[in-house]
Amino acid sequence: MPPLAPRFEDVMTSEGQVDQPGNVSESVSTEPRRSEGRSYTSKPLVRSLTAPRELEQPAEVQQLCRHLSLEQKMALAQRNQQLRWELGLLRHQGVAMRRHYQMARRDSKEKAEELQRVEAELKTSKQQSEQMAEAHVQLSRDLQDRETRLAELQVEKDSLKTAEVAAQNLVARLRREIVVAKEAGDFQQKVSQELRQQLSEREEAIEKLEQLHEQYLQRIDAAECLAERQKADYEMQHEQLQGDLKESQQARHLLEQQVAELERYLQNLWSTWDTSLAGAREKLALTTAEHAEKFGRAAAEQAEKLGQAAAEHAEKLGRSAAEQAEKLGRAATEQAEKFGFVAVEQGEKLGRALAENAGLQSRLQAAERRVAEAMQELHATSVRAKAAEESHAKAQSELLETKLGASSQLEAMRRQAEAECRRLTRQMHTWKARAQGEQERADQVLRTEESFKWQQQAAFALERSELESQVHRLRREVSLIRSRVRDGVQAIVSSEFMATAH
Repeated sequence: MPPLAPRFEDVMTSEGQVDQPGNVSESVSTEPRRSEGRSYTSKPLVRSLTAPRELEQPAEVQQLCRHLSLEQKMALAQRNQQLRWELGLLRHQGVAMRRHYQMARRDSKEKAEELQRVEAELKTSKQQSEQMAEAHVQLSRDLQDRETRLAELQVEKDSLKTAEVAAQNLVARLRREIVVAKEAGDFQQKVSQELRQQLSEREEAIEKLEQLHEQYLQRIDAAECLAERQKADYEMQHEQLQGDLKESQQARHLLEQQVAELERYLQNLWSTWDTSLAGAREKLALTTAEHAEKFGRAAAEQAEKLGQAAAEHAEKLGRSAAEQAEKLGRAATEQAEKFGFVAVEQGEKLGRALAENAGLQSRLQAAERRVAEAMQELHATSVRAKAAEESHAKAQSELLETKLGASSQLEAMRRQAEAECRRLTRQMHTWKARAQGEQERADQVLRTEESFKWQQQAAFALERSELESQVHRLRREVSLIRSRVRDGVQAIVSSEFMATAH
């Protein structure tokens, strides 16, 4: 049983829509249509166009309808309807195919013209491709030359890099040398400053030594003046002591004479006044005791004064001895006057005078002992004066020797200080000259380093700019060559494709 034909209202194609049987819209695609698994081309279209004309004959249809049943008639009607629909569709496709054919013809003419133009362009493109091939060969040669030049430049760049590294190493070494030279200069400056400080300290020490020398000379002069004054004082004291000694000796002789006179006088009184001696003994003893006490106190005071004067100074000792001798003389004269007055006025005092004579003798002996002690002290004082003179002479000689030694030592120290100062000055000048030379050498090295650095930087910058410009130019040329080669290859491929399509 044949399949049922689709309704015309439900049939929708991409080219158009059928509203009624036999009426098809004008917008139909030029592409071949596939319906129910069948494709319609130009040859089936001819068959389908001729087939309905045969079926439209009424006699044949009627004869066929007579022999068919209802179902077959219905099937035939459906088949007829389907064929009509296919006929309308085929007519529409035929119109579309005609239009498509016309359009294809026009397109083919245009394509032929375009193909001619393309052939002409292909010829020109072939010529251009040949020229481009030649240019490509030339450019490849130039590129090879440029590559070789670039390799040479790269080698030069590497050599320049090595030279730059060597220059940097040289610069670093020079900088290290400059740093070492600066450190040496700083050290030399420091040493020169220390030497200057030592020199100033030595100068200050020399000035202090000169001041001390002047003070020492002043002290020596003052000591000499003092020694001279002490010597004069010692001489004066010695003369005074000798005078006091002579006076004490004279006083002693006078006392001895007075004692002898008193003894003679007492003997006379003893011979004349024997009768009154017994009565006057008691009074004489009393007066003698009183005078002895007084004379003892005076003698004790004089002895104390004499001891103090002897302990303090030889001059005071001599003077106190002279004063004691004078006092003893005066006391003796006073006692003699008293005894004479007593002997003249009262004979009863003879015994007392004898007692006083005995006391005076004892006191005289004590005075003699004191005078002997004073003489011993005077002798000791003279010995001490001689020792003082000897010590003064020795001190003066030692002072002179010390002065000479100090002056010679000071002169030697001054000469040594001057020599040291000259040596330090020469050393400072040499170090200063060396430091100045090192500084000049370092400045020269720095200047050469800076000039070399600037020259190297300028050369490197110029070489770098040249290399960069060459690299950019080569890159542009390579990109241009690649674009031309790509365009030529595309043109060749398109021309070959068109040739194969044609």
